[in-house]
Amino acid sequence: PVTPVTPVAPVAPVVTEAPTTTTTVSSTPATVTDVRLPDTIMPVHYDVELTPMFFADDPKDFTFSGKTTLIVECKNSTSTISVHAKDIVINQTAIRFEGEVPRRNDPRFLNMEIDDKREFINLHLSKDLTVGQRYKIFLSYSAKLKSDLHGLYYSKYSRGNDTVYMVTTQFQATDARRAFPCFDEPALKATFNITLVRPEHLISISNMPIIDNSTT
Repeated sequence: PVTPVTPVAPVAPVVTEAPTTTTTVSSTPATVTDVRLPDTIMPVHYDVELTPMFFADDPKDFTFSGKTTLIVECKNSTSTISVHAKDIVINQTAIRFEGEVPRRNDPRFLNMEIDDKREFINLHLSKDLTVGQRYKIFLSYSAKLKSDLHGLYYSKYSRGNDTVYMVTTQFQATDARRAFPCFDEPALKATFNITLVRPEHLISISNMPIIDNSTT
């Protein structure tokens, strides 16, 4: 997906206490061919907040953190939601799941399974979702900020005798999943709001209009 960048202050969602969670790693075959996401869930909207930290003396210590709220719609009944994620560490204790309009009988998040071969994370729920209903998923994560030209990465240039660093993106063809958990397939389109958290003295450039520029 191609996303606008909107530099505003982060706003944390109000969530309820999370259940006890565990993470497992699937034992997938050495070679997999079924790498497409299931057709059970469609993305509707993303709220993505990214905080690049590229101020350390050594670029090897550059990192970024993120928060993503996904609104999804159930197309076929399932108790597992699969999304793409690669080279990012999901904070499993912060995962939240609820209806777009929360209900007492909404399925509960149970645990997360990592499928490295398919570049999936699988979120297992307490019961099947209801076809036609929309749900919210709250995810937070962190990752190394690299210079490998994939996802969210850092670059540099010279200004006189100084080295200047900047952070930019490359999401084609399957690199959005390196910046935030997402349905990283061309047919799975959705709308986006992007929040970029940065120091006030830096600037942000986007291919979409900035709708808010707040300072904290």
